[in-house]
Amino acid sequence: MAACCLLAVGRCPESGQPLASQSTISRLENAPSKTEAARLTAALLDQFATTVTPGQLEILDIDDTFCAAHGGQQLAFWNAHHDERGFASMHIYHVTSGTPVATILRPARTPKGTEVRTVIKHVTKRLRTHWPNTRIVWRGDSHYGRVEAMEWAEDDGVDYIFGLAGNTTLDALVAKTADNLRFHHAKSSQPKLRTYASFIYQAGSWTRPRKVGIIGSLPVIPDTLTNEGLPSIHFVMVAASDHPLTAHKGKIPRELLAKHTQIVLTDRSDLSAGREMGVMSPTTWRLADLFAKHHFLLTGLGWGGMPLHVVQRDLDEGRLALLPIEEVPDGGLPLSMSAIWRTQSPPGPAGRWFIERLKVIPIVNREEGKRRPKSRRARSGTYPTAPIAWADG
Repeated sequence: MAACCLLAVGRCPESGQPLASQSTISRLENAPSKTEAARLTAALLDQFATTVTPGQLEILDIDDTFCAAHGGQQLAFWNAHHDERGFASMHIYHVTSGTPVATILRPARTPKGTEVRTVIKHVTKRLRTHWPNTRIVWRGDSHYGRVEAMEWAEDDGVDYIFGLAGNTTLDALVAKTADNLRFHHAKSSQPKLRTYASFIYQAGSWTRPRKVGIIGSLPVIPDTLTNEGLPSIHFVMVAASDHPLTAHKGKIPRELLAKHTQIVLTDRSDLSAGREMGVMSPTTWRLADLFAKHHFLLTGLGWGGMPLHVVQRDLDEGRLALLPIEEVPDGGLPLSMSAIWRTQSPPGPAGRWFIERLKVIPIVNREEGKRRPKSRRARSGTYPTAPIAWADG
């Protein structure tokens, strides 16, 4: 093998100079310091800024991409959504030209607010040395809509368009717009309608209000499927009774939640790719099974949301405790349920019986101790759909 390698580079197997060993290559790869690596990134930013002619406004897209790791590579991290270890390299692109601006190798986990702030701060300051009169706008999904990044941008004259994870407060703010969209969709002969709205909103952990825009579209369910409403369930935030969060007095702010691991239920399909649903902590442990999540919560490995009827006995017997979290109603989050089937294959007698049975199963409210009435509130098309019970004939 060594002889073949020597021949491949034009050296005599017997008298030619030896090749560098693996250890020599490893030392070469690790020779640059963090400072030198930062200077190299700055040089790449300088090259980009001098080769692109800026306008009055320039938009930068920031996102991360999963890359699977093979072997015990440094920085590799387990990602439950992709079900393997890997990296989530952060990419920044110039929207107008499509030119890559910077790429940062990092573990495959959701970036913290301080990490997002550090990246946009250094990139913005470097670009401003070349583009002093250009208005810079950052654009990213809810991974990057962190309060630390938004506050820095506002204080330093930078604009942003970041995604915002939904919650019950936002649902209430868009309810009237969503109802209006449903009304016009029912009257219209068009297969799809879309509406836009904006309002001022301030989360409990924010120091100032901000403008939030929404895009709503109907129908949410494709024409090939038919749905039928079921009673809603309540989703509550819980942790083991001896978890540190249970000792907090009053409503728990997001800053405190961010210091503890959140157990998150993931979707193995691609339907929710790029969207975070109810994720409030940058540190997560992602599982694809609800009962595994229940066990993790009972053993104190983190905190998270669970259907109330699943954890009712644990709450009554003191194994779990409710967490009073800011922006989450005391009684939990109501989740609308639906039965869905293929329009061309409606439920048969057994499927019809099963759907009717689901409609009369009592869902007990912890505070009222009685059957909850059937929820008729439809969810806005702006936010991810609620859990679905599938019924097939």
